[in-house]
Amino acid sequence: MATSLVLSTSVSLTYYGHCAFLWQTPGEVRVLIDPYRNRHDRYRFTRRFPDVPCDLALITHAHFDHDATLELAETVSVLRMPGDFHHRDLHVRGILDQHSGRFSRGMANVMFRLETAG
Repeated sequence: MATSLVLSTSVSLTYYGHCAFLWQTPGEVRVLIDPYRNRHDRYRFTRRFPDVPCDLALITHAHFDHDATLELAETVSVLRMPGDFHHRDLHVRGILDQHSGRFSRGMANVMFRLETAG
């Protein structure tokens, strides 16, 4: 079940589990971060990722629990790399970093900073 939090009168944040969040800007840009999936050989999540309408998906790194892009509509733009992206009232900056943890240490990871509504 998704949990929503209104950060101001015009920006909303919805949590879908694990590391998946949906931001909606005042200009109604919907940004989904890190949708999850189960691997073919490992059943980690008890439910499939829900159908979440969005305009943009941000994928921080290529692990099954962060990159369910095949579940998204084909009209969704996907960002996986560092750099700057502007769309209507949204500015996204991707910053290259390294994943931590004992199995993936040193793997590329992108941190995303979202700016909207001041």
